[in-house]
Order: sequence, then C-alpha cells, then structure tokens
Amino acid sequence: MRAVLVGLTLLVLGGIARAEPTEAQRNYEIRVVAHFQRTQAAVERLEAAKTASEDARWAEVLAFVLVDGASTRSDRPEALELAPARKQALDAWAQAAADTEAVYEQLRGLGAKATDDGPSLRTRARGLCVGYRNACRSARAAFATPELEAAVEALVVDQGIEKAKLEAPFTKVNAHLVCRLAGAHVRRLLAIQDPSAVQVLTTAKPDAVLVVEGAFDHASRVLDALRVSYRRRDEDRTHTETFRSPRVVVWTSGEGVRGANRKRVMRQLRSFVERGGYLLTTDWSVVHVLEEIVPGALKSRGPQGPIPEMVLVPRAVATAKDHPLLRGVFLPGVKPKWWLENAAFDVTIGPRPVKGRVVLVEIEALATKFKRGPVAAVTFPRGKGRVLHVLPQAYQQMGNLAGVMAHQRLLLNFVVEGLRDPD
Repeated sequence: MRAVLVGLTLLVLGGIARAEPTEAQRNYEIRVVAHFQRTQAAVERLEAAKTASEDARWAEVLAFVLVDGASTRSDRPEALELAPARKQALDAWAQAAADTEAVYEQLRGLGAKATDDGPSLRTRARGLCVGYRNACRSARAAFATPELEAAVEALVVDQGIEKAKLEAPFTKVNAHLVCRLAGAHVRRLLAIQDPSAVQVLTTAKPDAVLVVEGAFDHASRVLDALRVSYRRRDEDRTHTETFRSPRVVVWTSGEGVRGANRKRVMRQLRSFVERGGYLLTTDWSVVHVLEEIVPGALKSRGPQGPIPEMVLVPRAVATAKDHPLLRGVFLPGVKPKWWLENAAFDVTIGPRPVKGRVVLVEIEALATKFKRGPVAAVTFPRGKGRVLHVLPQAYQQMGNLAGVMAHQRLLLNFVVEGLRDPD
C-alpha cells in the first residue's frame, strides 16, 4: 500500500511540476486517451458477448485497435514534455503495441489470413486483443486525468470516428490494417443507412460474387474486410469460366487474359453483362477488359500515357451526388484521399454514345496539374446489366481512412445493387 501511495504522490507532484502544455501536446494527450478508451470498449464488448458470431470477430477488432494505435503514435509531437511517470506509461503502451503488431505480422506470415480469420490468427487474436487492452488500461490509469477523460468525451463524433483519424495519412506498411478498419466502419454505417442492403448481403449465395484478380489489385482483401462472400479466380485462369453463376463480377487491374482464350473469355463476359450481370473493373482493366467488351464507351491512353504514383483528392460530380451508387460514399466535412498506383491508366469518355452513362467521381488535379482526364469513377448500363469502372485500385495502399472507406462503400453499393432481386 505504501508503494501505491508513493506512486500516486509522484504522479500528482509530476503533474503539478509540469509546464503548461502546448496546444499540440494537449491534442495529442486527448488522442492517446481516446485510443485507450476505444481499445477497452471494443475488446470488452466482445468479452461480454460470448457468442460464436462475436468470437469470429476477434481478428477484426485486433486489426482495428492496432491501426488506431499506430495512427495515434505517429502523430506524437517532437517535443513532448511529460512528467516521468506519465512518460513511462506512454513508453510501456508503445512497447506493448509494437510487440502485438510484431506477433500479428508473424501470424500473417505463417499463412493465417487476417482477411478471413484463419485458424492460427483466430485462435490467438483473442489473447492478443486482451493483452493489448490490458496494456492500454494500465497506461490509461497512469496517464489520464479526469480533465482529459472529459475532453475526450466532448470530441467523440458520429460512430466514434474522429475527423482527425479519418484524414490522417497512412503508408503501405499499414494498408491491410486500414483496409480492415475501413471495412468495419463501412458495414456499420451501411446497417444504419440501409438495413435492407445488409439483408441482401446476408442472404446472397456464396458464388453470387466472382472476383477475378489481376496481378496488381486485391479486391478479395476488400470484400473480406466488408464481410462479403465471393468466389475467387486468378485472371490467367479464367479460360474455364462461363460467368453463369455470379450476379456480380469484380475484375481487378492486371495484364488481361492472354493467348488463344482471350476472345472466348471476353465474349462470355460480354454475354454476362448483357444478360443482367454487374461488372466492376479497376485501373488497367479499362484497356484490357472494357475496350474489348464495350468498345468506345471509355477510352484511355493506357501504357502510352501512364499516370505516376500519387495520392489525390476525389470529389463527387455535382450532377451525380444523388446517384444511388454514391450513397454514403463521401462523409460530410471530411476530405478523402485516393491512391493511384504507379503507371495507372487514365480514363476519359469514349466517342461512342452511351445512354445513361454517368461520371460519378472526378479527381480535379488530374486535369489541372497533370493534363489527364479527371474521371475517377464512371458507370453505364449495357444490355440488362451495368458496368462500373473505378480508376484507383480497390485495395488502397496509401491515402487516408476516409478515402479507403469511400472507395469501399462505392464498391459495396455496386455489389448490393447487383445482388438485389431484379424482380
């Protein structure tokens, strides 16, 4: 007991001796406490549930708290003046986070898919979550004050997502974590805004969505994060595909189908759309897929005018803001950012008149700064079906959380529309 009293006395004296914090330091302290609160709440909700469905979500929550913590730590001010006890608490938390992230990466490296709660990750995710929660709880007890706790409560916004978190940049190292976090938020917002869409996703047949993955994009990771069932096939293994069972095909960026099978596969895909199927394509697929099945609808300079890697701000086209595919895509008051991979293919409207063709999203900087077409997402009907092409790749590896959420919601809206009963 004496040791506890001495420790509390040092904390109080250390807090009194500390100089008045700067605004940057104050904001950082609030963000740290907010992370501790979110981590405890997320883990404790799962502990309380104790159901099979909740048990399967431990890996998702682990990804959430790790990317949330990584974002918080990256914003630490260079000159952070803290009392020794509070500094020790933050250092202990940072070390616990680093250790947890290291184990998480090891598990993924062993082949345990973070995207589908593979056995190794699933069996250890609960322990990792609880251990990290305990570290946050200890740090919170030593670091937080009633004043800080109150400040955090005052800053919490809708769905517990702070604007600063939404707009904070991330790098390729954390892309898989941001993808998982975005998917959790998008599904939660979808349940609030369109409960019928969740029912559509829940009752869809396992093979209703087909992902054809090219070499450069990974839509399967996005659909895993969004908890959408699908069947996957590599682009170079589509020669036996008939496209009879799916309602939606997501064809991601790659070098296209090669060899003698190309014409037959493209013919089958064209028939799929004309029968009423929904086709979503990304990046290079504008040339390798769409120019083949809907010639003249869109055009691109392709390899003759590739776009360098960059992160840019997308915006909804004013005349398309009320389009069903844009519902919930852009959060009010938040600036999303989309990542374009090196050598991305630009998109412009083709010479062929297409009734119902709508440009949904533009990236103004592509036109003003780089003299390219500004089109970032465009949709049009074809036969009884529909096509959506999105310039940025589905699996966003840079940008910010708001941008990843926007891209995922656009994809999810399209999938839901394709799965809805046409009758």
